[in-house]
Amino acid sequence: MNANSEDEEIKKEINIYKLKVSKSASFSEMQEALRLQLGNPDYCLSEEQYERFVKLNKIEEEVQMKMKTSLGKFYSEYEGKTDAQSLKRKKELNDFAQFMHFWPSKIELINVRESPDFVINVDDQSIGLELTGIYDEEVVAQISTLQSICDKVQTILREQNPNAKILFNVNFNNIIDLGRQRIFVTQKLSAFLQLLIDNKNDDLPEFINQVIRTPHSDLQVVLSEKYLLNDLDIESLEMLISQKEKKLGDYKKNTGLNEQWLLIILEGASAKSNNDIDLSALPKHDTTFDKIIIFNTFKRIAIQTLK
Repeated sequence: MNANSEDEEIKKEINIYKLKVSKSASFSEMQEALRLQLGNPDYCLSEEQYERFVKLNKIEEEVQMKMKTSLGKFYSEYEGKTDAQSLKRKKELNDFAQFMHFWPSKIELINVRESPDFVINVDDQSIGLELTGIYDEEVVAQISTLQSICDKVQTILREQNPNAKILFNVNFNNIIDLGRQRIFVTQKLSAFLQLLIDNKNDDLPEFINQVIRTPHSDLQVVLSEKYLLNDLDIESLEMLISQKEKKLGDYKKNTGLNEQWLLIILEGASAKSNNDIDLSALPKHDTTFDKIIIFNTFKRIAIQTLK
């Protein structure tokens, strides 16, 4: 990790990209993917590392199944839906389920609603819970655009290659104006990946750093993000809490419940919300919420702020 202290910047760049591989990837397939990602043809994956990958995947599948079961009818209601509101709700349900699974007390989901997002039961007490997240808006916009390009390219390639079973990890660089050249990028990336599918060689497009190809159960095009680890912006956190506190009266009125919690999500698996938490810097002022919890969905760490 290289920290840049110029102008007291607190952004730390980790020289690694998020790499997706098939859950059924063999030892040799994973080793080859890592060699390509690291740019080191001699890199050797240890058997211990591979076995750990297999074990963690199995554990993750079991956790995901338990979380879906715990959400019950609320998950089933949105399963298979792809409209924007349903995708947003499924994301909220997934974040909540992870929190519910790793919180030390047993939590039962009673209702899914708006303002607040959930009604839960903890220790035989009904509680309103509002879920929100902390994001770098500029990074969110950039990552969302890149993800949408990958999704579009994936759709195009699946139509052209219905039987292809390939996973492409695509790492973009920053030399292109995506806002103005989105269609151009989509078309050129589609054409380049099609050449790879046809086992033909060509130079990387100027806006691509790297493409890693591995076997998969179907054809997927995913974004390989470079990590920028930011210290949690305490001022933004304070502002977010303050905004939600202004709505607390509505939360109580809408649910008829006096106890209200605020759950703040840090989505550490993505560059758009990958923050380092300084526990000593968390807000310590009085809050009108009965409990404020910061939950990192990637590290599975839940931190209750001090009142």
